[in-house]
Amino acid sequence: MVFEAGDIEPVKGVLRSLGNGDRKAADFAEGQDVGYDLLAGVLARTSGKL
Repeated sequence: MVFEAGDIEPVKGVLRSLGNGDRKAADFAEGQDVGYDLLAGVLARTSGKL
């Protein structure tokens, strides 16, 4: 779960909005490829490291 992510667009099957959209959750199924670059970018944007 990532907080302060209101400016991050959801990505179907990977990143979904929770509540009012200010929180996002990563969703991965067993065996599914993980978009590490996508997740790293989301974390960088929400942590102010960009």
